[in-house]
Amino acid sequence: KEVSLQIPMDVNVDKYKLRLIASDNNGQPLVESYNLALDTKKHLLMIEDVLVVPGTSVKAGQGVIAKVRVLNAGQDMQKNVRVRATIPELGVEQVAFINKVASGDEQDESEDLLLRIPLCAKAGTYTMNVDAVYRGGRETTTKSMQLTVAANDRCFAQTSGGAVVS
Repeated sequence: KEVSLQIPMDVNVDKYKLRLIASDNNGQPLVESYNLALDTKKHLLMIEDVLVVPGTSVKAGQGVIAKVRVLNAGQDMQKNVRVRATIPELGVEQVAFINKVASGDEQDESEDLLLRIPLCAKAGTYTMNVDAVYRGGRETTTKSMQLTVAANDRCFAQTSGGAVVS
């Protein structure tokens, strides 16, 4: 038989003993023990959370502030982590740096990333991508979320010439 184990991300690096007990209704149980040595990756950052103010629904022309919480589940401290938030369909991008993220399940937050939604952006749902680049650009972790944009009444297209007036 094959057995699969799911080990939580926050398990302590240590040596463990796995005991399997198998039996039927009438027989003597069979007990087997296995030694497990659990370790974590040296470099492992994860985007734990993205806080968005005023929320995931905004009006065109408004700003969205994103604060990114990064978790270091690896063994080594990560330095100069580049955090970037983008809305590619709107051509909006903002970058910040986190100087250090300590190891051992430590979290750190980016500074506020202000993304200005264009005044005349079409109403709809857009994808906001957030990524954290570390180890000198060799590793990246990404998280995506949906942002709903409502049209702004201050923006309308002029009928002649197609110019945009606000």
